[in-house]
Amino acid sequence: MINKLRQHNAYCTDEHSLEHATINNDPSLTEGSHAPQLDINYIIERAARGYTENTIPAIPPEYGDFTGINDFQTAMHQVRHAQNQFMSLPAELRREFDNDAGQLLDFLANPANRERAIELGLIERPEPQALVPASVLGS
Repeated sequence: MINKLRQHNAYCTDEHSLEHATINNDPSLTEGSHAPQLDINYIIERAARGYTENTIPAIPPEYGDFTGINDFQTAMHQVRHAQNQFMSLPAELRREFDNDAGQLLDFLANPANRERAIELGLIERPEPQALVPASVLGS
């Protein structure tokens, strides 16, 4: 029997790889839907057109009066409270706003929607104020 001397790199790499391989038969968790956006040709084409790839979408700043909210816990409590109030509305009314409390708040914030909000029963119609003659006021 002839013994073959093995040189340093004279072995079958496939055989060696299979001997020491780790095989994972679990289903893949990779999302293939992002593949087109990760293609280098796509990225270069967009860069040539002047587009930049942002990993974080640009969110415009929002302004408002947040003086009553001093910390994260208070803010979360306010959000939960608004969500609970929205969920207590009738289903038909929630459906009108696509079951989105944010849409309802945007609707109510617009003064042009006041009459419709009264029709939907979201706000009460203000009581008409009696006109006081100027003679009574002492003018």
